[in-house]
Amino acid sequence: MLGNIIDNLNMVFETFFVWIIVIVIALALIPVLMYLSKWFLHSKEMKKEWKAFNEDEKKQEQLNILKYLIPLIIVVAIIFVFISSTIFIDGAAR
Repeated sequence: MLGNIIDNLNMVFETFFVWIIVIVIALALIPVLMYLSKWFLHSKEMKKEWKAFNEDEKKQEQLNILKYLIPLIIVVAIIFVFISSTIFIDGAAR
């Protein structure tokens, strides 16, 4: 009886954490998708603008790209650490 309750709680928490991870990844992808959509939807204007940039402006634009990618990089790193630690703790418990 108690084992069945614990198994059900584990299943609920696993589902909850999977949904949390999916939502966080989706939220982290929003700035990346917005930036990429700007390039894809207005590609001719963006290409003209990119050609008109001098070297300093191109470097600044590359930093802007990194600014949009940092949330995604952080989320992926956190998920990797979470999964790795879970696997390590599970292996150490056995």
